[in-house]
Amino acid sequence: MTLAERFPDLYRYLRSEAGPIRLIAGFFTANFICLCIFVALGEMKERWSILFHSVLWLQMLPILIFGTLRATGSIFQERAERTWDFQRLTPLTSFEITFGKLFGAPIFAYFLFFSMLPWTFLAAFASPEIPWGMVYEKYRLPVAIAFFCLNLGLLVSAHSMEGKQGRFVNASGAFIGLMAALQWASGGVLLQLMQKFSPNQTVSFWGIRFTHEGFTLFTLFSFGIWAFFGAKWRIGEDLLERRPFWRFPAFLIFYAWYSLGIEAGVNPTGNLAAAMANQPPPTPPTPEAANLLAHAQIVLMLSYLAGFVYVAAFLWPERADYWRRWLRSRGLSSGLDQAPIWVLGYAAVLLTAAVLAALSRLGIYGVWNRFLVLLPIFLGRDLFFLQWCRFTRSRRADGMALVYLTLAYALPPLLLFPFHPEDKIYLFAPYPQPGTGFLLNIFPGLIQFVSVAAVALFRLSRSPSVSIERGDVP
Repeated sequence: MTLAERFPDLYRYLRSEAGPIRLIAGFFTANFICLCIFVALGEMKERWSILFHSVLWLQMLPILIFGTLRATGSIFQERAERTWDFQRLTPLTSFEITFGKLFGAPIFAYFLFFSMLPWTFLAAFASPEIPWGMVYEKYRLPVAIAFFCLNLGLLVSAHSMEGKQGRFVNASGAFIGLMAALQWASGGVLLQLMQKFSPNQTVSFWGIRFTHEGFTLFTLFSFGIWAFFGAKWRIGEDLLERRPFWRFPAFLIFYAWYSLGIEAGVNPTGNLAAAMANQPPPTPPTPEAANLLAHAQIVLMLSYLAGFVYVAAFLWPERADYWRRWLRSRGLSSGLDQAPIWVLGYAAVLLTAAVLAALSRLGIYGVWNRFLVLLPIFLGRDLFFLQWCRFTRSRRADGMALVYLTLAYALPPLLLFPFHPEDKIYLFAPYPQPGTGFLLNIFPGLIQFVSVAAVALFRLSRSPSVSIERGDVP
């Protein structure tokens, strides 16, 4: 099977983006710049090391900036040029299209990367200060960053639509790449400082010890793969492919597992400061401090999960017609696959919070915190309010919901400011209020959740587009 038969979209980019004239011009331009750098270095003592790092930068910048820009604009340009519908009619699967976009849209940036590769090999071969193992060490971090940025750009492009918003998303690819290049530069310096002042510094991830760079590589590749499959699943929706119900909950549970598994062996900032001052490293935290860190870790993790569910709820506007089709679906498998995205995400948050609460109560893992109960309550209130706004058939339902939710969190403290609202935060926010009973702490949020959910479901039942017959609900 030829390349054109296996990945037609990649072959199309190869013919359109990699013409002979363009490749020849790019090859000679890139190598001429490398030659100029080599000549400019002259007889400098460390010219081979400088040449190696300079060419490495020249290799990665086209991928990080131009390549990410092309990946971010790949699907948006198809929609803007009215060619996306033609692709939807082809027998291509979502994986074949996503794979073709990832390796096809930035193909010229890949070509420039490989065009300059002989110069880094030449520097490594000519200089005894650059062993071949160093070549791999220098390439692995920027390649991992590029892999993540390209997949992130593809994910953003898969969710982009036509119009001004789509054009802004298209242009954001260059910004993502530029920020990645700056992070690469600062990250490289930070890693060198850590290796110099704290050579035994490691990160414990569920009992497995990683170096800082090793854990960074694991993180970039892991989330890059999730971004790729996120783009694939979004493209699959346009192709009317079956939407597995587990895809979004699986990502949320993976993120919870990832966040809770991180345990820094020693504080890197304290180690660095102690080494620079010629002092011994700081002692491990006390049990009280460890419990506080565990609280903060759980709160941060659940907050990010809630943020992902908020984003999903706003990206997939499921109005009353969608709910009618879902409630009329027959069979458990069909009902789960057609369930609204935010419902599945909210169920994953509930499951995560319930498991953590049970483990903490049993003394197996973590520390008990009322936030495990309060956050799901207020998150459900907000999601049902957003859905109620959509059931009203307002033309600006999402904007109206966003305004009212912002006021629900911001207005009460302003009105209660003269009365010292620090003791009343639990009335309008998921805040574990010390000094109050558990039931009193969760009661205000629970009343709001039940009220908003009841109003939303009542509005759904009264919607003229929804007519739920007896026996239609699975």
